[in-house]
Amino acid sequence: MEAGPTYLDAMGSERALDWLQVHAYQSSSQAICEPWEARALVNLSRAYLEGKAIGTNPLGLEPLTEHEGKSVGHS
Repeated sequence: MEAGPTYLDAMGSERALDWLQVHAYQSSSQAICEPWEARALVNLSRAYLEGKAIGTNPLGLEPLTEHEGKSVGHS
């Protein structure tokens, strides 16, 4: 992903993309044409960072598939 899934703030903390970063990317690249694409990028960035945080927690649960109710990667 050219925009990157996250960015580092002034203190060096990883943050989800916000509307300012998405607007800057949209303005400079013209890769995002529709409003839903910008919303999807912000939502995907937030979900990525949330999943990454869960993955660092030794007691965190892996994602479940909604249609099967099973853990991803398990049969």
